[in-house]
Amino acid sequence: MWNITSPNSTLSITIKQNCDGALSYTVSQRGIAVTEECSLGIVTSVGSFTDGLEFVSLETAVIDETYSIPAGKKAVYVNRTNETALRFQKGGVPFIVRARAYDEGAAFRYEIPLSGDGLEVEQETTEFRFTENIATLWLQGWVASYEAPYDKVGWGVNRTGQHYGMPALLHGSDPEVFIMINEANVLNTNGSYCISHLTGTAERALSLEFAPEEHGRPIPSPTPFQSPWRYLLVTNTLNDLVQATLNYNLNPPSIIDDTSWIQPVRALWAWWASDYGAQLYSEAKRYVDFAVAMGFEAVVLDAGWDETWIQDFCKYAHARGVSPWLWTAMQHIDTFEKANHYLPLWKSWGIDGVKIDFFENDSRHTASTYQMMAEIMKDQRLMINFHGSTKPMGEGRTWPHFMTAEGIMGLEHYKWSGMPDARHNCTVPFIRNAAGPMDYTPVGFSNANRNTSLAHQMALAAVFESGCMHYSASIFHMEAWEGLPFLRRVKAKYDGVRVLSGFPGDHAAILRWVDASQEYIVGIVANAKRTLRLDFSFLPDGEFEAEYYADNRHGNALTLEKLKVNNTTSLDIAMPEHGGAGLYIAPKIAPLPDGEGNGYMGKTLCKAAALDARVLNGSEKAHLSGSTYAIILHSAAEFIIDGVPSDGLYELRFTYMSEEPWEAEISDGRSTMSAYMMASGAPGISVAWGTAMPLAAGASRIYVRRVSGKAPIITSLRVVDSRPAQTLSIPVELGIVSGGAQLIQNGAGAYTAAGLGLGGEIRFDNIFLPEDGRYLLRIEYEAGVDGRSLVSVNGGEPVRANLGGIGVWGATKRGEILAREILIPMRKGGNAVSISAPNAALPHITRLVFTREG
Repeated sequence: MWNITSPNSTLSITIKQNCDGALSYTVSQRGIAVTEECSLGIVTSVGSFTDGLEFVSLETAVIDETYSIPAGKKAVYVNRTNETALRFQKGGVPFIVRARAYDEGAAFRYEIPLSGDGLEVEQETTEFRFTENIATLWLQGWVASYEAPYDKVGWGVNRTGQHYGMPALLHGSDPEVFIMINEANVLNTNGSYCISHLTGTAERALSLEFAPEEHGRPIPSPTPFQSPWRYLLVTNTLNDLVQATLNYNLNPPSIIDDTSWIQPVRALWAWWASDYGAQLYSEAKRYVDFAVAMGFEAVVLDAGWDETWIQDFCKYAHARGVSPWLWTAMQHIDTFEKANHYLPLWKSWGIDGVKIDFFENDSRHTASTYQMMAEIMKDQRLMINFHGSTKPMGEGRTWPHFMTAEGIMGLEHYKWSGMPDARHNCTVPFIRNAAGPMDYTPVGFSNANRNTSLAHQMALAAVFESGCMHYSASIFHMEAWEGLPFLRRVKAKYDGVRVLSGFPGDHAAILRWVDASQEYIVGIVANAKRTLRLDFSFLPDGEFEAEYYADNRHGNALTLEKLKVNNTTSLDIAMPEHGGAGLYIAPKIAPLPDGEGNGYMGKTLCKAAALDARVLNGSEKAHLSGSTYAIILHSAAEFIIDGVPSDGLYELRFTYMSEEPWEAEISDGRSTMSAYMMASGAPGISVAWGTAMPLAAGASRIYVRRVSGKAPIITSLRVVDSRPAQTLSIPVELGIVSGGAQLIQNGAGAYTAAGLGLGGEIRFDNIFLPEDGRYLLRIEYEAGVDGRSLVSVNGGEPVRANLGGIGVWGATKRGEILAREILIPMRKGGNAVSISAPNAALPHITRLVFTREG
């Protein structure tokens, strides 16, 4: 029997050998066993190391080191452990069990120090068997994407043969102990092993199982052989569990010496609000402008970005200090040849990070693919977001440019289901996010099926940790939202984390801080209605200011209270069901910049409130709350604006609530135009959305009439100097159709071009433009089939323009007006543009819009 004790002697792992030479282990904490005897062993092509082992020798080592990584939950990671390597042999083949005892857990792996051409691993007999005290489990039924809830269960149900993902969390109550089962050092081992899962066996036991994608086949591995680490994180508090970095410590040191180019970011992201937001260069620039004005670090372009303008986007972002990221399916770069072509190409365009999606496979080959990509991205200085992926296993120590991973049922699921819910959000801080950064994409509140409060969604930005924190809400929703200042206060990286209160599935109150500035952020989320007493004893001596965001009693609006606090202060936080709260604390809270900047976030020249507007033809005024009034636009209203400094094109930006899109007619008495107005979404949610319009210098009366759609509730109108560009709009009925295509007129008199593709073509002649240059061509079309069109300008080489269809996510509805933008050279005077697709059908096109770029 061999006993390995942790540095502070609180935890020990004991390895025993029985009379037939088989090995087992037990783990104890403070002298109390948390596991029963659990089998050890591995079956390979060079021997079955499950029994008949002959002990040879042992070696011990003490590891005591600290290190830091650019992203992560704390500034300094401590790796302090006692290690023992037990050497055995069987049939002349050497076999090693290497075990480590940490103060917060136990880890072990198998080694076969042979040279040669490698071996095959047939099975591990690794087992996790627990004492009677360990009675509660949170298990994730295994799915390839790891996008499933963690179910709270007991041992009473027969779990034999059922498959579960890792990590898994277990709990005992007398004495209280939390145990996490997981693995480490898997993806960065040159494809030597697959990712593993758990399988239910007898009562109070789980066994290790290889990836289902291996189909029971042996796993070829190089020699000398090392298995991944298997570990049990064992703590008495959730705070110690969340702070633990054991899986990082089980990985090799960084392969990158100069990490100055690796910067954690809070990223803006259009995809959640619009499946095809990334098809629009004009919108991508708006997201950059918003990021600059609000202090966010990055913009991520998801599926749909276009090669004709992606380099321009990168230049635009970098010139304004914003980091550009793009999305790709892993299948696009899943071989060395493809990855070594595209990743350097994208870097040459100016991309800083890549979100790589749709791994959804835990095989040995896929594990090696992660490493191949990570190493090329290291050479190219590209940051990583693995999406549709396995869970992180501490590889962020080796790959410090590994900023985050999905492997979580995140907010995107709202697009096609009623999950995630508050119970899930209160569970994952203590399981999935405790194991590593989590790309949940928090903060979405415009969806009608939202099942948490507004403060709950806001607080997730502080509760969750990710080196690339995607915010789901669109910039148009954020701009109108009272929770935006809290998101601006949140940092991309903190020096420490602490669980102030919580229990999986019930609630989580998470504290993070920056040492140098003594800034603190607290995020609180709860499942059931509750009042949480928060004390501020975590503060150092001295007086502090706090901004306290909370739910109203219904959870459908936020309240803000400014407080004076110190380390003797306590605060009772009342939360509704599925509610939350957030606090920002600093010695002196500086006011946030006004959010104005350049481009889309240009200066607000004047503002007209609904209270001062005139309602017409049946529209009515409504008192919403406090000093906030609105116009219910049943028909029309008139806003009086103070005026603009000179004649020109300006943006009229309305703040309003509307569960559906609506169409407006807007006039200042000189010009009249129609405008498509986006839906704000869920009841009570506002959006800031505008349209460009020429205005004359001086005061104006802006007449707004609802043409179609349900009556919106308008609270204000602003005139923004966003410098909108002049556009040339070409309705589809000016085109010439051929090859079976036809122009169809609907009941309202509007035309669409149908039957395009598969020989059908539309051509627009005599498009007159004022000068030579590059123009942004916007193709507007009705959502339907996913079409890969070819656009030819003046008879030149066709440019591909993918017109995304209704997709698989269920968020885009058939007939909804979508758009794709491409950047093309055009000449002064007359131009001809044709749209076709020889091998596929195209959606119905409604119009073309041309804008001079640059």
